[in-house]
Amino acid sequence: MNISVKKICLSVLIISAIITSCGNDPDKIFPAQKENQKIEFNGDLLIAMGDNEYPPFEFNDDTGNPSGFNIDIIRSVASVMNLNLQISLGPWGEVRKKLESGEIDILTGMFKTPGREKHADFTIPHFISTYVIFARKGSDIESIEDIKGRDVIVQDGDLGHDFITENGTAGKVIIKKNLGETLYSLSKGEGDCVIAAHMQGLILIDEMGISNVQTSGKPVVQRNYCIAVKDGDSALLAKLNEGLNIIKTSGEYDRIYEKWFSVYERKRFFQHSYFRIIIPLFLILFTASSAVYFWNIVLQKRVKEKIDALNAELENSNRIKDQLHESLAELARSKEEALQSKIDAEKSSEAKSFFLAGVSHELRTPLNGIIGMTNLLYSTELTSEQKNLLDMLKASADNLFRLMADLLDFSRVASGKFRFEMAPVNLGEFILNTSSIVRIPAEEKGLIFNVNNKAADVTLLIDKERLGQVVFNLAGNAVKYTDRGSVTLDISYDSVLNITVSDTGIGMDHTVIEDIFNPFMQVMTQGAGKNKGLGLGLAIVKLIVETFGGVIEVESVPGEGSRFTVLIPCREVKPDNAGFIKSDNTVNQSASSDVDLGNLSVLITEDDQINRVYLERILQKKGWSIDIAVNGDEAVEKAGKKHYDVILMDLNLPGIDGTTAAELIRSFEKTHNLKPSAIIAVTAHAYPEDMAMCMDNGMDGYLSKPFSSKKLMDEIRRVLDL
Repeated sequence: MNISVKKICLSVLIISAIITSCGNDPDKIFPAQKENQKIEFNGDLLIAMGDNEYPPFEFNDDTGNPSGFNIDIIRSVASVMNLNLQISLGPWGEVRKKLESGEIDILTGMFKTPGREKHADFTIPHFISTYVIFARKGSDIESIEDIKGRDVIVQDGDLGHDFITENGTAGKVIIKKNLGETLYSLSKGEGDCVIAAHMQGLILIDEMGISNVQTSGKPVVQRNYCIAVKDGDSALLAKLNEGLNIIKTSGEYDRIYEKWFSVYERKRFFQHSYFRIIIPLFLILFTASSAVYFWNIVLQKRVKEKIDALNAELENSNRIKDQLHESLAELARSKEEALQSKIDAEKSSEAKSFFLAGVSHELRTPLNGIIGMTNLLYSTELTSEQKNLLDMLKASADNLFRLMADLLDFSRVASGKFRFEMAPVNLGEFILNTSSIVRIPAEEKGLIFNVNNKAADVTLLIDKERLGQVVFNLAGNAVKYTDRGSVTLDISYDSVLNITVSDTGIGMDHTVIEDIFNPFMQVMTQGAGKNKGLGLGLAIVKLIVETFGGVIEVESVPGEGSRFTVLIPCREVKPDNAGFIKSDNTVNQSASSDVDLGNLSVLITEDDQINRVYLERILQKKGWSIDIAVNGDEAVEKAGKKHYDVILMDLNLPGIDGTTAAELIRSFEKTHNLKPSAIIAVTAHAYPEDMAMCMDNGMDGYLSKPFSSKKLMDEIRRVLDL
């Protein structure tokens, strides 16, 4: 009998202890950290913020200090990663804007969505939450379909706000500062429903004593809950991910989770009214009778638990230390591998660029000879058959030049070395000039070419040449793959430049559309001339558009036609501010290359015989005095003995190169106080940096091979200011 009584007393005391523990607040069961909100460790101070009214994840406690699940998580991560952290809380909408603007470093908790990933980077998830519909009791709202046309209340910047905005199903969106306001407003008759996190909503309903609001229907969205950092802060992101992994491995995460969620559920269970009556009576009855008997046992048990806890903590600390050393070693290896990969990639890109530059130079020199001699042949007496053969030769040479230009453009855009020259461009004049060129082959095929320019009076700050490449490629392809019907070019502007090219051509199925922007991709069709080219046109268009910060979309139906839409964000400028900037072609278009420039003396410096003959023939027709130099030394010697109005200088020459020769000529002119000759670089180097190098070395003009006689005359006129 005595043994039974002892067992009963023992059981009562244990139950009493458990009930007493469960009735306490989480902070009493798991004592909160007593340190300042500013956690001092090594390194720069990191600013972390969160929502001040989002329990149990984050909220200001009775003393005004940050508390909650997120706060304990970020503190533990800061501790194991030795981060210098300052934590504060505020209204969610303001806190989120501060992260996106870069005013703070860390947002202690935020749901990860595709839209938010554009403005911030996210750690691995440490929680998964479900969002549901909260409605007043008796409401007919049971699913997401039922909220169409209804007034929906959301917290400013919350996931529910993002969800309802992206889906656009609500009739009216009512925005509140915090989650508590949304539920309180709903309970008072405002709006029809609230979209909010399930757990947080139930907690606030309970704490605020709201009795006429309940969840309705199935969950509407489920998202990973992560720590967020500023967009692009990969170093901090890596540290936070490492810290999360460590606390999950060590069991610290489980302790924090148990503290804020399991205890809360037990607390709610024991807050029922009948427990509040029974428990005090139960405690009074049994505590007094069993206290003395169990006091010694309790003390022994507590001592043993403390010793076991200390041993476990020591073992856990050693394990974390080993894991940290291993992680640091792995991180060092990863950094070294990443650095080596970057170096290898840069070397590969540099080698490719060097190779393409060499190929460009070696192809342009003979190509200039081919095109030049072809142009000279046109000025001779030709039979009809000879002219036809010459036309085919010129078309082939022009096609080769276009292919080479496409290959170089694609390489430079893809490698990030493509530079845009931004200048004011009037869309009326630009589209008129561009469409007139495309209209010719369209009408030759019997096609109707329509142009609808709704932005003719708009002037934009954009690269005119690259925009022309986009329009020419899209409109040219439309004409190329359309045998009957029409091609239409639509232009509009409303903060974003919208270019649409549609046709009634062959169209494409979805398998072709998936690969249409891949390099070297060609649409295989019937008919002669359909598949010429390298298949780089659309790839270049896509790279240019994306470099502008825009997008390109395509819609197509086989046998009915295609529609390409380009959207480019660009800034409009006022015509008064843009009027002083003229197109590079203004002078050339206003003056004819046939205008008499007088009797000029010209020194041709060119080691390639064919290109030398081409230049001689062009200039001889002008009746000018011509001298020849086949290398840089000879050019310097002749320029020292005679003044020339114009010196045409190749860059790659035997002996001293063209740039060195130009420097020596300029030095001689300055020393002897002579009138400077106009030096024009005539070279197969075609990159913008090549032109800049020529200008820096004392040259006045630049002409890239291959060139026409008109371009040569225009450049001579420009440098002589005639």
